[in-house]
Amino acid sequence: MAAASSPSEHLPDSPPDSLLRSLSAQYGPGASQYDEASLKSWKQYAEAGMQAMKGKNYQRAVEGLTEATKLRLGFAKVENTLRLAEKRLAEEAEAQEALAEDAHQEEVEVEFLRGEELISWALSQKAPSEKERIAVSKITPELFLGSRYGIVEPAGKKEGAETNTLVLESLMERIIMLSGFELGGIVNVAAIDPRAHYVLPEDSGIAYHGIEIDDQPDARLTPFLDAATEFIHRELSKPGGKGCFVHCMGGYSRSASVVIAYLIRYRGLTYDDAFKVCKRGRPQTKPNEGFEKQLREWEGKWR
Repeated sequence: MAAASSPSEHLPDSPPDSLLRSLSAQYGPGASQYDEASLKSWKQYAEAGMQAMKGKNYQRAVEGLTEATKLRLGFAKVENTLRLAEKRLAEEAEAQEALAEDAHQEEVEVEFLRGEELISWALSQKAPSEKERIAVSKITPELFLGSRYGIVEPAGKKEGAETNTLVLESLMERIIMLSGFELGGIVNVAAIDPRAHYVLPEDSGIAYHGIEIDDQPDARLTPFLDAATEFIHRELSKPGGKGCFVHCMGGYSRSASVVIAYLIRYRGLTYDDAFKVCKRGRPQTKPNEGFEKQLREWEGKWR
């Protein structure tokens, strides 16, 4: 073994001395006891580890720097870099676990009440009075039906207002209060009417689906049902579960018809049972005669 009184002291008769001084200048003070073979091994491991660190390959950095520190030659910069590499590696592992958990949640299908189970749940709920003018009514644990007043305060109702005032935060709070679900989507079945017009903020994170149709018996509802019911199902099926609000002007005919169509297609109900579930949550439910006929035909598509 060759000895040195300090890492930077020059010993002419010690072959590894120049290597030690070079390493000390680059990596900080090293050990006072060393041999040439150890220095060369340390240099190999340390340089590989430091290079991996620059490339953000923290696993390789930890492996190389750990081997270097096992030789107990000191060099503060390498030891400090090893601690940093271990920290970064742990952070990467945590991030990967979080991604895996998110992916797992996305793979887990959200479970919904269906058929007789949904009917029983609906009948167990306290029915509101038909005389009550409720803006947001709960139809299933995560699906809501209502009027435009659930999402906007119409122009003229508020002094000085020339356009509808969006009350999105109030709606979001109400959905959470009624169900525990965050609002994920809104279906506006009265998008044709300026009195139900509004624009959601781009950063709201809430999806929007508009349907332009008049509440008339001869209006063709069926062409809109595939896209509307798929939108509702997609929003309700998001990881962790989301709520969806479907409205028209009064929440009686157009929006109720879309909710009934969704219950027929995705919850396994007949028109009569879907109407019963819908009316239990919102007694004002009353699709016009033309919509009812189209919905009964729609039922045949899924039976």
